[in-house]
Amino acid sequence: MTEIVVKTLLMVALGLALWAYRTGFFQRAKESGGLIAKLQQRRDQQKAGLKESSVAVGSQEIAYLDGGSSNTTILLLHGFGCDKEVWMDFASQLVDKKLRVVIPDLPGFGANEKDPNVKYSASRLTKMIRQFSRELGLQRFHIVGHSIGALVAASYAYASPLEIESLALFEPLGLRVPYETDLDKQLTQGRNPLITNTVSGYEAVLRYMTQKPPTLTPRELKLHGDRVAGRAGFYQQVWKDLREGDRANLLDLLLPELKVKTLVLVGERSRVVHESTPEVAKRALRQTAVRTATIPQTGHLPMLERPDATAEIYLQFLTGR
Repeated sequence: MTEIVVKTLLMVALGLALWAYRTGFFQRAKESGGLIAKLQQRRDQQKAGLKESSVAVGSQEIAYLDGGSSNTTILLLHGFGCDKEVWMDFASQLVDKKLRVVIPDLPGFGANEKDPNVKYSASRLTKMIRQFSRELGLQRFHIVGHSIGALVAASYAYASPLEIESLALFEPLGLRVPYETDLDKQLTQGRNPLITNTVSGYEAVLRYMTQKPPTLTPRELKLHGDRVAGRAGFYQQVWKDLREGDRANLLDLLLPELKVKTLVLVGERSRVVHESTPEVAKRALRQTAVRTATIPQTGHLPMLERPDATAEIYLQFLTGR
C-alpha cells in the first residue's frame, strides 16, 4: 500500500511540474520576484489589512493596494525607485483607524509594465492617476505623495482642487531651497546615488535613502536588488523627464497656486531633501493652511523608517488636532 501511495504522489507531483512548466508558472513566479517572496508579500499585505488588485487605465494595467472601509479615503503615491509596498506599515496605521487607503504603483513602477516610448512627466503621471481614481469611483479624497509622488500629488491638487480634501507632501522633490543637499552635490558631480545597475549597489541605495536601513535577508536583498538593477535605465529616463530642465522645480510654480490644506513632512537626516524644505514650502503656500513636521533620526523614507511616528503626525493633521 505504501509503495502505491508513494508512486501515486510522485505521478501527481510530476503532473503538476509538467503543468507548471507548460503554463509558464515558474517563469511568472521568477519575474514577479519569486513564488515564496510573492506569498510572503501577500501575507504582509493581508496583515496590514490591504488587498492587491489591478484596474485598466487606458492601455495600461495599474496595480494597487486597497484596504479599510470608510467615507474617508486616502490616496498614497510612492516616490522615486519605490513601489506601493513602501507604504504598508504606514497604511496599516490608517486602516486601524477605520480609514480607507488606496495605494497604486505609479505607471512603470512596481508591478506595472514600463513603456519605453512614454515620457514620464509629472503632467502625464497626474493624468493617469486621475484616470485611475475615476476608475475606482473616488470622488473626493485626501492625497499623500512622497518624493516624486509629491510632484504628482501637488499637480493633482492644482489641476482638480474640487476632488482633493487635503494634501500631504513627504520628502518632496521639486522645490528650490537656498541650500545644497548631498544629492545636489552628487548630481553636480555626475552621479545619481538613487540609481544603481548592480545588485550589490542596491544596499548602497538603501543606506543612502535611510538613516537606518531596513533589515533584509540575503535572499530579499537579491530579489529587490535584481528588480531595481534591472530597471536602472527606466529610472534614469524617469529622472530626466521629471527632474531635469525647466520643470525640475515644479513645486515652485504649483505651491503658490494651491488652496487646499497641506502638510509638509521631512526626515531630519535626509540626504535627498533639505531640512529647510518645510519652511520654504510654508512661505510658498500662501493661500492655504499649512502644517510642517520633521521626523527626527530619519532619512528620505519616513513612512518606512518611522511608520508609527509618521502616521501619528499625519492623523493629527487629518483630524485637525
